[in-house]
Amino acid sequence: MFPYDLLIAAPNSAIDSYYELDKFQMGKVNKAVYSFHTAGGKGFNAARALNRLGGKALSIGIVAGKSGEFIEEDLRNEGILHDLVWGEGESRRCVTIRFPDSLDTTVILENGSQVGDNVLENFRTNIISHAYEAPFTALVGSLPEGFPVDFYKEIILELKKKNIRVCIDCSGKTLQKAVEASPWMIKINLEEFQSAFLGNSDKVLWQDVQNTYFDLYAQGVEILIITNGKKGAY
Repeated sequence: MFPYDLLIAAPNSAIDSYYELDKFQMGKVNKAVYSFHTAGGKGFNAARALNRLGGKALSIGIVAGKSGEFIEEDLRNEGILHDLVWGEGESRRCVTIRFPDSLDTTVILENGSQVGDNVLENFRTNIISHAYEAPFTALVGSLPEGFPVDFYKEIILELKKKNIRVCIDCSGKTLQKAVEASPWMIKINLEEFQSAFLGNSDKVLWQDVQNTYFDLYAQGVEILIITNGKKGAY
């Protein structure tokens, strides 16, 4: 029996700030009709969703500074179980702007602080030591500055030796490297799929998705999920 349903490792923790505006004017002062701030980044948001569905996740992240203190307090208040690694500087902030009559959002992402070798190694150690406590490990989101681009790939290879099923959700070169290790599941959005597998092709056909999956399956990937915003997922 596992103490957790899912281990989520997401190094690039953030404060997510949401602003709802009636209208937006460039070069003008714009007043928000609603705002909300919470512990965010893909990893904590995934843990939040699992909690609300009745599951139990353990989240591993890297935080820093006053922003990190806010994130830790917010996780504690929500009952999101966590094991945080503390770094230097400040955790990043991600801003989402939306309008009441639209499902589309505008997102502004900060890069996050530079991460030193000690923080990187502590994060790696936390993943390996907790991986036995859940049937699945999810490696989620972008890597902070200072992380090698093949960090997720090396973690996948290490956990596969221990017969642990690994899910990956990232993009760009980090995704391309991670795919080389053939994780159990890949979850990406349509834009990330186009960039990683189709060379940024303007049009994605079902046959493209199917052929890509067959290639990945032959390498050891069992599940491929491609999300497409309000249109759902493949």
